Amino acid sequence: MPDLSATRPADAAPVATAWGQQVHDMLEGIQAGKGTLVYPGGTPDSTTLTVVFPRAYAVAPIVVVSVETGITRAIAAKLIAGTVTTTQFQVQAQHVAGTNVASSNLPFDWIAIGTPA
Repeated sequence: MPDLSATRPADAAPVATAWGQQVHDMLEGIQAGKGTLVYPGGTPDSTTLTVVFPRAYAVAPIVVVSVETGITRAIAAKLIAGTVTTTQFQVQAQHVAGTNVASSNLPFDWIAIGTPA
């Protein structure tokens, strides 16, 4: 996310348009969502899903994915966000070496932070 270059207003002073616009753009640059990978288990040992951002970015944002909170079963897979562009990214689940993962749905959360287009 870009740094604010405009001067922050003093307490009780009017908010300058340039500073307000930069703050707005920074907040608009945060997007998040949920998804579900259908993990096949066995072979192949990975699966990939493309996630499209609701709003495009000016440049590829930073993306973080994690297994959705509240999952009560053991999951022996790791999630990776890759091939990030201004409009989408791919989330991939891979076997953790030496484990046997059964076929299942793998819900995940994601967050992207960048400069909006």
